Amino acid sequence: MKKFPPLLVSLALLIVLPGCQDESATQVKAEVEQAQPVNPEFPNARREYVGEHNYISYNEYDDSEHFYNEQWRPRYFVYKAKEWPREDLSDSASYDLPRIQFKWDNGKSEPGSDAYEISEKIWSMKTDGSDLRLVTDAFEGSIRGKMKRSPDNRYLAYAYANTKGLHKALFDLKTQETRILGSSRSLPIFLWAEDGSYLYYSDGRSYYKYDMATKKSVEVDIDMTPDSVIYKNKRIVVADVGVNIFDEASNKQIGYIFPEEDSGKEIPDMIFLEKSISPTGRYVWAKTRHSNIFIDMDKLTFKKFDKDSGYYYSMQIMSLGAKFRWRGPSNVILDTLTPDGREDKYHKWAVIGTGHSATKPTLYNAFANNGDFLVEAEQ
Repeated sequence: MKKFPPLLVSLALLIVLPGCQDESATQVKAEVEQAQPVNPEFPNARREYVGEHNYISYNEYDDSEHFYNEQWRPRYFVYKAKEWPREDLSDSASYDLPRIQFKWDNGKSEPGSDAYEISEKIWSMKTDGSDLRLVTDAFEGSIRGKMKRSPDNRYLAYAYANTKGLHKALFDLKTQETRILGSSRSLPIFLWAEDGSYLYYSDGRSYYKYDMATKKSVEVDIDMTPDSVIYKNKRIVVADVGVNIFDEASNKQIGYIFPEEDSGKEIPDMIFLEKSISPTGRYVWAKTRHSNIFIDMDKLTFKKFDKDSGYYYSMQIMSLGAKFRWRGPSNVILDTLTPDGREDKYHKWAVIGTGHSATKPTLYNAFANNGDFLVEAEQ
């Protein structure tokens, strides 16, 4: 990834006398930046500073050598994470679009970064790339599995690994408190109730139900995978070769669909190598060795295309009505899809300007803006 050093300090800043207030120095710095474009090749370029060391870059460069950049979209350079705003549940402006949460080591490979800056943290932003926020840095280790946000956005269920175990954690954005639910080394799976009253999670070879009111866990015998949704008393579970539907109250299976059931293919050719599920469980996407498969769980029907056909590919994050797909977060590709699953319009831009790796994105606040990833004017 192409790196851009922090803005060079003008000599005008050096004449500020000792004892001057920080406010005065900041004012001089702002005036100098306005007077001198940050990149002469792009006269409309600008930077918005966030704290003393971080900034958001707009229209500053052409990064087309590595990745096409829509220059009016923000790119984030975070050298000091503690100066960056945290996600704030009381800020309604942050929740007018669906959001993406992801892990990012914002200071890794950057000169002068300490152990804190190079460590992984959990961040979030709107699906249009705006409003980057720090969600939590209250862990030491590497994120594992899929993070899941509660329906009211208050709680984040996530897992991280270190020398002491693979910890399943529940973070409260309101109180900033973290509760460890378990630490066995096993694939982390999280699944929220539709009303957020309980959370299913895995630990070791067992599944548990955590009651948000009593703060107690009980072991349960249910079926779930990382790609599962509970909606309207149905638990839709995307498995290895198909999708199962359970009545959430009784835990009885009430339906299923196996797209390759009568194909005559060998098991390895039927396995879902990649898969995802829409926020209500209405749509499921899967990729096998040879096919892209798109399933309508309400109708229990599916469409299947050759994996190189251009239909329904790379839909790891899809919108409420499967109108949009989102790939990122380091470099974002946001597509609007036609009703038959082909790319209609697309947006591509670079988001992350510092650090080494931004990965493991998941969608939340998915019902905002009617589920659309962009405001109507940008669609």
